[in-house]
Amino acid sequence: MFCDYIPDTPGQIPENCKGNVYLFSSATPIPLHISRYHCVVGIDHGIIPARAQADLLGIPCVFLSYEILFDEELEKHGATYYIGLKARMKNACNEIALAIIQDKRRGESLCREYAIASEKLLYMPVAGDAIVPYHRSAFLHSMLHLPEQTNILLHMGSLTKWAGVDSALARAASLPKGWVLVLHERYGAKHSFDIPASAASKVFFSTYSQDTPEGLARIIQSARCCLGLYQPTDEGMHAGRNIAEIGLASSKISTALQHGVPVAVNGTGEMADLIRRYGAGVVVDPCREDCFQALAALGPENFLHRACHALFQNELSIKNTMPELLERLASMPKELSALPGNGYMRKSRCVLIRAWLDSVVQSEESKQRLLLYFSMLLYSAGMVCHTFFNAVRAKIAKHVSKIT
Repeated sequence: MFCDYIPDTPGQIPENCKGNVYLFSSATPIPLHISRYHCVVGIDHGIIPARAQADLLGIPCVFLSYEILFDEELEKHGATYYIGLKARMKNACNEIALAIIQDKRRGESLCREYAIASEKLLYMPVAGDAIVPYHRSAFLHSMLHLPEQTNILLHMGSLTKWAGVDSALARAASLPKGWVLVLHERYGAKHSFDIPASAASKVFFSTYSQDTPEGLARIIQSARCCLGLYQPTDEGMHAGRNIAEIGLASSKISTALQHGVPVAVNGTGEMADLIRRYGAGVVVDPCREDCFQALAALGPENFLHRACHALFQNELSIKNTMPELLERLASMPKELSALPGNGYMRKSRCVLIRAWLDSVVQSEESKQRLLLYFSMLLYSAGMVCHTFFNAVRAKIAKHVSKIT
C-alpha cells in the first residue's frame, strides 16, 4: 500500500497480516518481489505512485479513499498545490480496478470528483474486525482524581472546531448531575481553551498517551459514553464537505462501539440512524443549550454494551466486507495488458525496463528503488504529454470553430 507517510505507532498492521501487507511511501525502499503481488493499493494521493508502480509491475491498481478533495473547496480556498494534486489523482484513477470508500453518500462524491464508475466501488466503513470485550475501567478516574461513580463523557481525537470541541465546552454546563466531560487529544498533547465559568467543574483534560490496544481500551472503557460530534466549518478545504459527509468514516465512533461504549452523535446521517436503530447511544443537537441532558436517558449499561457490539458486528466490522473484497481481488486480471485501454506499448516499455535492470543492477533493494523512480518518471512524463495534447486539441477545436 502506498501511504502519505509511514506510521510508527506499534500495532498499525495486525499480526496475522504481517508479511502480506507492506506500508511504504514514495520516499522509502520498496519491499516488493515482483512475482508475489497481485495488485498495488494507493491510499488517498498515494494513488499517484501506486498507479505508476502498478503500470511498471504489470498488475492492477486499487484506490483506497479516506479523504475526498472537492473541486469547489479547492477553488474557494485557492489551494493551487492541491488543485494540481487532484488533477494527478484523477488521472491516476483512470482504469483502476477497484475503489474502496466508506458508504454510499461518500461513494457518490468520490465518483463525481474523480470520474470513477460506480460499479468499481466497494463500501468498507472505517472500523476494525472484532469486538473488544467490555471490562469497566477506572483508569481516567484514577488519573484525574475523580470518584469511580462519576460518569465520563469522553471526547477522543482532534480538539478542533470541526470536531465539535467548542460546542461541547459551551454546552458542558448542561451535563446531568454526576457527569463530567473529559477531552483526550489523540497524542496526549496539551491545549488551552476558554472554559465557561459555569462548566469549569465539569471539564477535564487527559494527557495520558497510550500506544497499545490495551492502553486504548483502558481509556475508552473508563467512559460511560463517548462523544462523536462533527461540525463542518469554513476554516479550510479539509473541514467542510469531508466533515459534513463523515458517514461511516469516523474511526473514533466505530472504535468506541467496538469497545462496547455508547456514543453521543449529532446529525441526520447514516451513523445517527444506526445509533437510533440499535439504541447504542444518543443523538444530540449541539446548538441546543441543554443538549447533553439527553445523556440522562441512556439505558442500562448491560444493554448498552450489547447494543454497541451488535451495531459494530452487524454494520461496521471489516469482516462483513472482506469476502466481497477477496472475491473482487481474485477476479482481477493478472496482467495489466488485460485491462481495457492498456495497450502493447505500455507493457513493452515495462518489460524492457525490467530486463535492463536485471542485467545491470545486482542489489535487489537498489533494483526495487530504481523501479519506483522509473515508474514515477514515466508516469509524470505521461501526464505532461496528456496535458500538452489536451491543450493542443482544445486550441485546434477552438480555431476550427472560428473558421466554420
